[in-house]
Amino acid sequence: MEKQFDFKNINLAKITNSQEIRLWILIPAIKKEMATYLVNEKSVSQKKIAEILNLTPAAISQYVNDKRANIVNFNEDIRNKIYESANKIYEKKSLAKIEIANLLYYDEIKKLVCKIHKSIDPDFKNCSIEY
Repeated sequence: MEKQFDFKNINLAKITNSQEIRLWILIPAIKKEMATYLVNEKSVSQKKIAEILNLTPAAISQYVNDKRANIVNFNEDIRNKIYESANKIYEKKSLAKIEIANLLYYDEIKKLVCKIHKSIDPDFKNCSIEY
C-alpha cells in the first residue's frame, strides 16, 4: 500500500491548525493534481494551465515534474472529483478559485484534513473538528 502522506519536504512547525493544512498542503496538492491531469489527459500546455490556475509556468512545471506538492496521495474518489473540477475550469464553466474552494468542503477532503492533522500532531489523535 502506498504511503498517504510524505512530510519530508515541509516545515511542520508552521502547520498548527486545519486552515494551515489546507493552505500549505491541500491547495497545492489539488493544483498539482489538476495541472498533471490537464497536461497528461487533455494535452493542455503548461502556459495555458498557469493562466487558468493563476500560477506561474514554473510552478506548473514543478507540479508536472513531481518537484512540488508531494505530500498527499489522493485516493481515486478524490482524484476523480479534482478531475471533474479541472474540466469545469478548462471548459470555462467555472473559476479555479471557486472549484478549489468547493473541493475543500468535499467530505473526503475534510476527512483528509483530520487525518493529516492527526499524523502531524499527537494531541489531535481524538479530534474530529473537520469531520
